[in-house]
Amino acid sequence: MIDLWTSRRDAFLKCEYWSQLEDENYVSNMEIVHNDMPTGTFRAKEVNSFVVSNGVIGSAFMYEENNVTIQTNDDVSNLKRNDLVRIENKMYRVDSIQKAYVKKQRQFHRGKISASYYISLRG
Repeated sequence: MIDLWTSRRDAFLKCEYWSQLEDENYVSNMEIVHNDMPTGTFRAKEVNSFVVSNGVIGSAFMYEENNVTIQTNDDVSNLKRNDLVRIENKMYRVDSIQKAYVKKQRQFHRGKISASYYISLRG
């Protein structure tokens, strides 16, 4: 959701995200299933560059891993770990989310306070 108290002036990445289905009758405990349609969209900017590195599993398997951290001022409070995010037609899984409140609004604004979200993605 767009936060009208903040700017999207330098957020050039258009991101779509899919939330997990957590219906206990539909999904077993051992799998992650996402909605068919995107849950929402938001605008973001890169905080660090796209990183391509090698991941190793048990000293036996090596795979390529893509990581990026993005920052958005839009309200993505319903975004959780293991949700899917599509940026420039590439799918990423949400690894972690940090929320930093805009401290200037705390003194005079008694309603909902704006926040910046820092989202670590793994591809």
